Amino acid sequence: MKKQLFIILSAMLMASVSQFSIAAECDTVYGVDYVISKISQSKPHKRNTFELSLWRNQQQVIYINHQSATSTKWQKTANNRIRKVSYFDEFERAIEYEPSAALLATFERNFHIITYDVRNKMTLVATAGTGCEQVQQLELTDKNIKLKVWWQPSQQLVQKLERITASDKTLWQAKKVITAEQGFKSIVAKLHDYHATDYADIGDNESDPFLVKMINLGFVEHGASGFYDSQGHSLSGGHQH
Repeated sequence: MKKQLFIILSAMLMASVSQFSIAAECDTVYGVDYVISKISQSKPHKRNTFELSLWRNQQQVIYINHQSATSTKWQKTANNRIRKVSYFDEFERAIEYEPSAALLATFERNFHIITYDVRNKMTLVATAGTGCEQVQQLELTDKNIKLKVWWQPSQQLVQKLERITASDKTLWQAKKVITAEQGFKSIVAKLHDYHATDYADIGDNESDPFLVKMINLGFVEHGASGFYDSQGHSLSGGHQH
């Protein structure tokens, strides 16, 4: 009996070590180009499609919306808070928001596209490939939403995502995966050169044509606090509770 238990435990340990070794041998993913489409269920021939680039490391996540020429960065600070920064390519300007611990969940969601909690609730329906190329098909139905994800565990990467409701369907499809760290560094360096304004100082600079335009276009919520709740929504007023 003890011998059988030892064999079982040894097998489990070897499997765990093997999975760790595979993950360690796989290239680190620093960037992914996604094509995102939103399709109306009532008018399936009409779809809104745009491209979004995701850049990431353990300290920063950057989303680049190529259609609007805007970017958003979520960066971990030394005290384990998340600083959000919005970038506007046309003006080479940036707006920095107050770091908030409430954005930690947002950082995780944006890093992986979906959170660990959601993935943990999903059912594995199929697996294809092995090692670094293994892709798991996961599904979840929650109330009126059906979620399908093609997940690459070794890279912590969403290859494809479908979110289906009664009214519409949203699709994320990875078009290009970047494993060269230099690409990530170049993006960070480019955005770092933009002239940044602290969100708390916007009220003192409302004569700035750039800030006026951003407020009018809705990119900046006039009078918002710069603080966010656990869902990433802006909290009204000037204090965080």
